[in-house]
Amino acid sequence: MNPVWKRDDAERIARDHLAASGRAIFDAIFTVRPLAEAGRLPGLCGFEDLERRLASSWLVYVSDAHPVALKSSWLVVVSKTDGTVLYSGSAHDEG
Repeated sequence: MNPVWKRDDAERIARDHLAASGRAIFDAIFTVRPLAEAGRLPGLCGFEDLERRLASSWLVYVSDAHPVALKSSWLVVVSKTDGTVLYSGSAHDEG
């Protein structure tokens, strides 16, 4: 049986993923939440049965601690069942 990955695990996995991909994270705020706390469904393309898949994942929002422009957060979607990164990209939450 696979472990259920916890909130702290999801943040660590997201940090490691972003560091490995070369994305700057030195001055970032990480907010980890389940879909039920997200407020609205992220506008992600390419996912079949998006709501079901996100319900079994952690949504890790990465935003600048000192933003200089209005822009979207970066979103890393981490599976709660096996800890894999399912998505890493724009959260489409500008404004």
